[in-house]
Amino acid sequence: MARTNWFTHAKLGMIVHWGIYSALERGEWVLNRERIPLKEYRAAAAQFTAARFNADEWADLAVAAGQKYLILTAKHHDGFCLWDTRTTDFKSPKVGPNRDIVAELITAFHRRGLKIGFFFSLADWSHPAYPTPYATDWPQTWRNDQDRATVVAYAMAQIQELTHNYGPIDLMWFDGAAPGMDAASWRAQEIIDLCRASNPDILVNNRLFLPGDFDALELHLHRPETQRPWETDYPMNDSWAWNPSDTNYKPLHVIWQRLLQANGQGGNLLLNVGPRGDGSIPQHEIELLHSLGARIRRVNYHAEELGYGPEAGHLRWLQGAMHTYKGNSLYLHLWYRNTDEVAYGSIKNKVLRATMCDDGRELPFTQDATGRVRIRTLSRTPRDHVGWCIRLDLDGPPEGFGVGHQDLNF
Repeated sequence: MARTNWFTHAKLGMIVHWGIYSALERGEWVLNRERIPLKEYRAAAAQFTAARFNADEWADLAVAAGQKYLILTAKHHDGFCLWDTRTTDFKSPKVGPNRDIVAELITAFHRRGLKIGFFFSLADWSHPAYPTPYATDWPQTWRNDQDRATVVAYAMAQIQELTHNYGPIDLMWFDGAAPGMDAASWRAQEIIDLCRASNPDILVNNRLFLPGDFDALELHLHRPETQRPWETDYPMNDSWAWNPSDTNYKPLHVIWQRLLQANGQGGNLLLNVGPRGDGSIPQHEIELLHSLGARIRRVNYHAEELGYGPEAGHLRWLQGAMHTYKGNSLYLHLWYRNTDEVAYGSIKNKVLRATMCDDGRELPFTQDATGRVRIRTLSRTPRDHVGWCIRLDLDGPPEGFGVGHQDLNF
C-alpha cells in the first residue's frame, strides 16, 4: 500500500514519553499507581517546566540516531495535553511550559524530512465523566452511557484538533481505551475517517479496535500473524518515562540486536526516550542514540531494503555473537571478539567470499573439509562498541548441520 510505504522502510523510530509525570520522576502511571488526588496532580504541572526543551535538538538527535519518525505522547492517560487544545485548560500552553509542544516538534521534525505522529490516549483519568482514574488497570464499565458518549466526543474533538490544525500529520498512535474496548463504543471508524479528512495519507495503528494500517507491539520482537506492517516499542532502560533511579540501561549491542531482530522480520524498532521535566534528554540516552546511529552509518545498514534479514535461528546459536541472513548471504555480528581471527562452524555451504561490512574490505579466510571457516585480519578494521559485522557470501541459502537430541532432561 502506497500510504504505508515510508513506514515499512523506516526501520527505526523514536517514541517520547513526556508530561507532568516526567517532573514527578516515578513513571507515566504515577497518578494511577499512587492514587494521587487529581487536584494534587494538576498542581504538579507547575513542576513540568520544559525550561530546557529544544525541539530542534530532539530532531537533530533523531537524525544522528538514524531514526525516521517520532511518536510523541501528545496526551497520555493522565489527560494532560501538549498542544493548544480548546477542550481543556489542562494543557501545556496554559500551565507548566506555557508552550505548544506539538507545534514546535512538528516544525522541527518536518524541517528535517522526518515523519511525526502522536500517541493519543482515549482513556482520560482527569475527565469527570471517565469512571475512575484509579482502576487496575482499566475500569470495567461506564457509569452510564451518557458518560461514555461524553468522553468519546471529547476525544474526537481533540483528535480533530491534532489532525486538522497543524498541517500534515503522518501517524496517529492510539492507546489506553477502557472501558468499552470495542470499535462501536468508541466510534472507531468515525475517528479514522476524521483523521483522514484533512490527512488522507495518515497512518493509524491497530489500538483503536480496528485493524488500522499497522500493528503496534510493545516489547515483542516476533512478526504478528497478520503479516502486516508492524513496529515494536522498546525502552532503553526499564522505564518509559524519566525515572532517575532506573540506571539499568541496555548495552548498545543489545539495542542493535533488537533492531536486527525487528527489521529482519519486516518491522520497525521504536526506541523510547524519557526526557526530564525540564525537557532535557538524559545524557546516557543521548550517547546510546549517537552510538547506534554511528553503527548504522558504519555498516551502511539503511542501504539494504530489508536490512540483514531475520536471525538465522535454523542454524546453531552462537556465543558472543548473532547471525542473520538475506538470500545467499550470511551476516556474523560479533559482540565480544577482540582477536584477529574468528572461527565459524554452523553452515554446510561453501563460502565464496568474506567481507567486512564496516569498511567493505574483503577478508582472507579458509574453509576445511568439516565446514569450519576461519576468517582473519579482523583487527585491521577498528572495532566499535558493537564489535564487527562480517558478510559471508555462500553458494546457496544458509544450510545448517541439523540438530541432535531434543529431549534432554534439563
